[in-house]
Amino acid sequence: MVILRSIISFGNTKLNTIFNFNLPAVTTCPGATQTCLDACYANKRRYKWDNIKSKYEFNLRLSRNAEKFTTALKSFLILNDELDDSRKIMRIHTSGDFYSNEYIKAWQEIVGYDDSWTFYGYTRSWRCDNLIDELNVLRNNDNVNIFASTDKDSGEPPKGWLEAAFLKAYSSEYKECHRDMHCDQCRHCLTGAGNVCFMKSI
Repeated sequence: MVILRSIISFGNTKLNTIFNFNLPAVTTCPGATQTCLDACYANKRRYKWDNIKSKYEFNLRLSRNAEKFTTALKSFLILNDELDDSRKIMRIHTSGDFYSNEYIKAWQEIVGYDDSWTFYGYTRSWRCDNLIDELNVLRNNDNVNIFASTDKDSGEPPKGWLEAAFLKAYSSEYKECHRDMHCDQCRHCLTGAGNVCFMKSI
């Protein structure tokens, strides 16, 4: 297993063994609601450490150059090609969000490069009229599961999207996320098994 440590993060107390790519919180979150900002775990605790902040700022600068960004992420996929497919999982953003169409298009290229990898994440950028079309293109890839992140201020998720609700879901059917179960063990979200509700900020 090879990690480009200046770009990719490996796990955390919740994800466990899942790779993740992150950006600075808030400044890259055009669809954020007040509830989202108030509860944002990515703007607290270890995310405030200088080394974490520097890494995410570097990622943001890199992501603004689509050619360099896609090359770097594809290189990561190539370097880890020998992993079992069950380990080829990447969470897009534990911090940050899809902030522009150019950035979303870069992810479209990355996820299409190797369909043995599974990509998943939650976004409130669906609330941005100028971003929803490209987000739909991204989530329509068979190896991608993107959830509409919702809360009491967000409004209902778009038709056809999976919902990732905070405290209260608009959907009638959902799985409650268990704080004590690792994501790589549960696998509900990364497989797109259905809606999910987070009862606490985790």
